Amino acid sequence: MTKQKLGFSQTTALHLDLNGNFEMPEKNSYSGNLKGQFDIDLFGLQLMNKPFAGKGSIESNFTYSPKEINASLNLIDLIQNKNQK
Repeated sequence: MTKQKLGFSQTTALHLDLNGNFEMPEKNSYSGNLKGQFDIDLFGLQLMNKPFAGKGSIESNFTYSPKEINASLNLIDLIQNKNQK
């Protein structure tokens, strides 16, 4: 099992505080999850041409095997700010 904590950012337009893990329980099988907080300014990252930002919590998980793929993503307490400069 590999655990990684991400809590850094090279720009003020993206702030992450994420925890997760990735596992390979068998050959050709993978699973993992990610949970934490995010604050992103898509305009500041030059991904949109009009001001648009949001923040909230994220929970996700996935499993993969040659017979089956499952994934889920939940955005919790998402706050959208279209007027951010």
